[in-house]
Amino acid sequence: MLVSLPLGLITAIYLSEYASPRIRAWLKPALEILAGIPTVVYGLFAIILITPTLRWLTDPLLGNHGFQGQNVLAAGLAVGILCLPIVSSLCEDALRAVPRAARTRKGLTVLAAPSSTRRQFESSCPPQLRA
Repeated sequence: MLVSLPLGLITAIYLSEYASPRIRAWLKPALEILAGIPTVVYGLFAIILITPTLRWLTDPLLGNHGFQGQNVLAAGLAVGILCLPIVSSLCEDALRAVPRAARTRKGLTVLAAPSSTRRQFESSCPPQLRA
C-alpha cells in the first residue's frame, strides 16, 4: 500500500484534473492493461528485476548485510504495482463523480492563500454571516 496509494492517487488526480483528452486516452488503457497481467508475471518481475535492483542499491551502503536472496520488500513492491491500476481507477472514478462546479469552487478554497480563502468565503456566504 505504500506504493499503490500515493502513486494511484497522483495518477487519478492527474487523469481527472490535468491530463488532456489525448493523454488520458493513452494512459487509461495502459493502466487497464496492467490490471490484466497475471500475478505470476508480477512475481517473476520481482525475482528478476526488483530483487537485483534492491541488492545493487543496498550493497554499497550495507555491504554483506544487505539483501541476500529473495526478500519481502521486492514482493511488497510488486504487489504495490499490482494494486496500482485498481487504486487509480477507483480514485479517478470518485473524483470524476464530483460535479465540475463543486470541484473548482471548493478546490480553490482549499488550495488558496488565507486572504484569498477569506475573500472567497465572504463572497459566497450571506451578508448576515460576514464578519
